Amino acid sequence: MELAGSDIALHFNPRFRHFSEHTIVLNTSRHGDWQTEERHKNKLSIGDTFCLRISLHHNHFLVELNDRHICHYQHRIPPNKITHLEIEGDVSVQRVKLINCEKYAYSTPAPVPTHRYAVSSTHVSSCTTCLHYSPAPTAYPPAPPPTYGIRCPFRAIPM
Repeated sequence: MELAGSDIALHFNPRFRHFSEHTIVLNTSRHGDWQTEERHKNKLSIGDTFCLRISLHHNHFLVELNDRHICHYQHRIPPNKITHLEIEGDVSVQRVKLINCEKYAYSTPAPVPTHRYAVSSTHVSSCTTCLHYSPAPTAYPPAPPPTYGIRCPFRAIPM
């Protein structure tokens, strides 16, 4: 989850045998400076298909992988400052879908030429954002009806 400028509200980085690590690293970058990393056990293997779900709550992100709790990641930057979602690296993304709380308005952003997705700044309390992506989008997906429990498959690709 990104903010305008160089800030990154939530960086999710699964590592596979990276310097003998097999871990998931979460972090925040403020003004270009990385904060203290949080590390969690990575139960994924290279080539696995997985579902990543990030739920935005008032004080934290709830991070789940394949319907299993990974952590509560405390906000280090106010969530209303989040403007983009960016997915990059050695992952084959099948879908990206933003799911909003019924009480918050959703406005469809204008098309962009990169794999960067706008996020409504009104996501504040107990909202679930589930990430899906369709290859080579020409525009952002229309707002789905409010719902929970949608799976978000990704596939990790070896370098």
